Amino acid sequence: MKRLGAKRKFKVSLSFMERIGQITEPRALAAIAFAVCTFLLSGGIYVLAESPPALQGRSLIFRGTMHQGVSEFIAVFLVMIMGGVGLYLLYSTFREMIGGRRTLGIKMITAVMLIVIAYVLLEFMLRIKIGAF
Repeated sequence: MKRLGAKRKFKVSLSFMERIGQITEPRALAAIAFAVCTFLLSGGIYVLAESPPALQGRSLIFRGTMHQGVSEFIAVFLVMIMGGVGLYLLYSTFREMIGGRRTLGIKMITAVMLIVIAYVLLEFMLRIKIGAF
């Protein structure tokens, strides 16, 4: 009976080693690097390091202050992820077009729309932040 338990432990460690092997693949490392860069660029360190003032009213973005709250960080993080997904879709569309597939119009339109929406939302959030609206 002890022998079965030993085999299960071996399976768990083998599965763990397979997971480590999957994480170290170039595609997985690129996804991890993208998530870390997006976290840093959207102000994750700032939100963790400084305690911003409490939200006044029900606004998602602090107007006219240089402080960033958790809600702003989440909004910027998600919009940046949306833009990154759009850029990846656009890249994969161009790669597939070179391969000979010409019926990729919907994928390309979706990618461009994601990029444009992400840009417009980031620009809008910046204008609210600096008090232009």
